[in-house]
Amino acid sequence: MFGEHVFVAGAAGTGRSSALVAVAAAARRVDPSITLFGVAPRGGPLARFDIDRPSEPADVGPWVDRVLDAPGRRIVLIDDADRLGGPSFERLAATRDEHVTIIVAGRADDLRSVTHWTKPLQRFRTGVLLRPAPTDGDLLRTSLGARVPRFAEHMGYLVDEGELVPILAAIVGEP
Repeated sequence: MFGEHVFVAGAAGTGRSSALVAVAAAARRVDPSITLFGVAPRGGPLARFDIDRPSEPADVGPWVDRVLDAPGRRIVLIDDADRLGGPSFERLAATRDEHVTIIVAGRADDLRSVTHWTKPLQRFRTGVLLRPAPTDGDLLRTSLGARVPRFAEHMGYLVDEGELVPILAAIVGEP
């Protein structure tokens, strides 16, 4: 998994932020030596999780430096990635460090833009599509078909190299 990148896409209220917190909690339990980094520009559960994150927009550049310079395995969790941008995030997305996994969450229609900073991360075609619309598969270069089932909150597809697996995303309590 390290060196690969993952998308968590869905509309507001589908469980994207909860999925990121579940990943952070699981990583802490499985291997406490993994360093967690995160960004949550609108607050939410990830902002309350004890991780290294920028405190304000001006801190993003030094924060990316910390992510790229830290030793060992690192997981970078970015909530509301569709609302973020700039050279620092572009530099992060361009990393080829096999010890870094970047997990971005946002709205699929914004993330799949050809000019969005996450574009280099799409080469992995891996992610979770929560309560997806038929065109959301385009983000991971896969087809969901014309008739996508009506999923409830926290439900959708796990997509791995074009293969679709229906899932219920993990839900955790407050950190």
